[in-house]
Amino acid sequence: MNSISKSYALILGFVILLPFSLFSQVPAGGTEIIKDPLVNAFRVGGNDVVTMSKIVVTDQLFTTAFRLSTTKTVLNSWNAQISFPPANGIVTNDVILVTFFARTTASVDETGLGLLTVCLENKTTYDKVIYQVVSIGTEWKQYYVSFKSPVTLLLANLNCAFHIGFPSQTIEMGDIHFINYANTLTLADLPVSLITYVGQEPDAAWRAEAEDRISQIRKGNIQITVVDSTGAPVENAEVSIGLARHKFSFGSAITASDYLSNPVYKEKILEMFNEVVFENDLKWGSFYYKTASQKNDMIKVLDDLDSHSITMRGHNVLWPSYNYNPAYLANYKTQPEKLRLEIDKRIDDVCKFTKGRVVDWDVINEPYSEHEWMDLLGKEAMADWFKRVRNNDPYVKMYLNDFNILSGNGTNIPKQDAYMETVSYIDNLGGGVQGIGFQGHFGSDLTPIPRLKTVLDKFSVLGKDIKITEFDIEVNQDSVKADYTRDFMTMMFSHPSVTGVLMWGFWESRHWKPTAAMYNANWSIRPNGVAFRELILNKWWTKDTIQLSDASGIVNFNGFLGNYSYTVKYDGQVHSGKFDALTPVSSGTLNQIVLSTHPDVPAELKIKVTGETVFCEGGTTTLSVELPSGFNLKWFNSGIEMTETAASISISTSGVYEAVATGKGVILQTEPVAIIVNSYPVATIDSSGSLSFCSGGSVILNTGLGTPLTYKWFKNGAFFQGSLPYLSVSESGKYKVEANSLGCKTFSPELKITKLSSLDALCSTGILSNEKQFSVSPNPFEKSFTIESSDFDSFPVKIELIDSNGRIAYQSCIESNENKEITPDISDGLYILKIETNSGILKEKIIRQN
Repeated sequence: MNSISKSYALILGFVILLPFSLFSQVPAGGTEIIKDPLVNAFRVGGNDVVTMSKIVVTDQLFTTAFRLSTTKTVLNSWNAQISFPPANGIVTNDVILVTFFARTTASVDETGLGLLTVCLENKTTYDKVIYQVVSIGTEWKQYYVSFKSPVTLLLANLNCAFHIGFPSQTIEMGDIHFINYANTLTLADLPVSLITYVGQEPDAAWRAEAEDRISQIRKGNIQITVVDSTGAPVENAEVSIGLARHKFSFGSAITASDYLSNPVYKEKILEMFNEVVFENDLKWGSFYYKTASQKNDMIKVLDDLDSHSITMRGHNVLWPSYNYNPAYLANYKTQPEKLRLEIDKRIDDVCKFTKGRVVDWDVINEPYSEHEWMDLLGKEAMADWFKRVRNNDPYVKMYLNDFNILSGNGTNIPKQDAYMETVSYIDNLGGGVQGIGFQGHFGSDLTPIPRLKTVLDKFSVLGKDIKITEFDIEVNQDSVKADYTRDFMTMMFSHPSVTGVLMWGFWESRHWKPTAAMYNANWSIRPNGVAFRELILNKWWTKDTIQLSDASGIVNFNGFLGNYSYTVKYDGQVHSGKFDALTPVSSGTLNQIVLSTHPDVPAELKIKVTGETVFCEGGTTTLSVELPSGFNLKWFNSGIEMTETAASISISTSGVYEAVATGKGVILQTEPVAIIVNSYPVATIDSSGSLSFCSGGSVILNTGLGTPLTYKWFKNGAFFQGSLPYLSVSESGKYKVEANSLGCKTFSPELKITKLSSLDALCSTGILSNEKQFSVSPNPFEKSFTIESSDFDSFPVKIELIDSNGRIAYQSCIESNENKEITPDISDGLYILKIETNSGILKEKIIRQN
């Protein structure tokens, strides 16, 4: 979830004025906050991003206006501004109205509209009093933005401006007023610009297109054939069918404590949602401090949700900033190795806790804006984090999650492009991103509905599942909030790449933006809640139906994809069960279900897996079916019939397994089960440099950089460092590496590293004894050393110290016989002393050691 910091009352808005008379009156009274705008306004931003000029207006009640034009190179709304010196400050709870006339004369936006942002803020801290985006039409209209000040700002600290930094647009503005009514009026007394959005019109073209897609991709043609125990079709059997669980995910963020303690809260969750996500419980900053009892409560919630067939998302494994995590991590801002170890431990801890309990994990949250850890560890660390999650949980679907992709008018192209590049970058390093999360937090800047599809289409080329992970709308006009809820969800439900929409809360008393909730604190429902329920429980829900089978024993119906319950009544017998219908109309294939009137014949055959479906070579898992009496069984692997016919078989090889049971006139076929058997990786260590070295030396150990692998380093049998595919070693010990590929772990042979004593002959004698024509003392030295030689026949003599990496660490000259003491500013370690004279070059090993 995105946190907006440094904000008193940040209100994001996208306002289109519905027709108002030019003679509508702004309430009398009040005090102008700004000085005469026509005289005192000034531009913020260079000519390369914005131009400002005054123009004459002939057809309005005002005669002069500003013309403001931006270039395509402008990046942020605040990069181009028209600002007004204030004449007065404001006080907490002052009722303020900003009103102006405006029109757009040029825009590259497909709607033809322009955008500007009304901004009152603290000019020093940039904390916002109001920050509301307004959409400007092509005809002169009067616009209103009203609010109650949450703070006091003295004249010296107040900034009043319009931010116009949206690409390639020209807006004209006139009759500008910032009016403070103090406490003489209420917000209800002020005129209002009704919020609307492109695509809200009942006859908007996108609606019919979306409904057609929904009928093709979210519904299936289902054919049920009723037969008797001989396989003969049964006519006039009464078949009752009802949708039990939607395939598409409709969900919300919840809290574990409220689920356990508040019966109404739990009731609404079970009634409305088929998927949920813990809002904070699994975040590192919360999970780290939980007691064993609190974690046990989370398990109770997961168990109860599972009993109601409600799935759980995981949010989030890592939020890569110090701001949202345990405070102690800030101690490692300059210690990458320690931070890396803590991150590895976090991933292991939380993924082991949730293994098999969550269907998705937001592995990284908001990497575009929160990247402090990547700055320290390198971007490639993101791929390591994904791989480590996969090694801990082979089944969970791994997501990136970020904000302001669909929201913010859907026009943040740089962020959209960067998000796509991040997905591809992680994939190219073997991270295996499977899902893309769009948060979907909206203010009044309601993105045009057609543009939502444009953004979804753009990301769909990546071939990943898309899920709306944190949807809410924070506006104070209930009707538009309800309309946008309906239209946003319709567009999402109609797009083939989207697999679900999750609200970021639903109850006012447990919502980070209380005005966005669907239920009031007293559990009365709001209009947006009515709109949501109408869609998921009525319009998009297959109503219970009762039909009689025809002469061929067939019942046909068209319904939403998901899990269905059924009851067959015939000849005094009642047979009930469930079946899945998951094949869409667009496939051209029927969902064919055979139901027998015989009470011992199930509607479906399912494979039970005892063990893991993903495991390492050498392991096994058991597949079994509950075979009805009188049936014969055949097993298939990837479409090829196997020799096994028992109801339970042991599997040790990869494949897609199915079972087919035949008997009593019915053929029952299971859904396929994929078994993946992973190979153990080869763990090796290559060394770059000598395995024996003097003080100050080192050797680089390298694993070979296999992309699907993660690594753990061990020193003398104890865990030493994680995640790194390479290691710089400067201490003695026996080193080995554990390579982990999808949970299959292998150790390399140990490699013995020896750091020699400074007194060792290799560390204290010359390189070639017959070249040694001088003496160095002391060696090792602390601060300085002296060179003596009878071979210095002329001066100056050039001196160089070369470190163990071959770099020159120090240079100087001996100017005379009296100038032979050298005081180099170097760190401890082994160096080559290189002496260049007229007679040639002399070399010696020398050690600095405090």
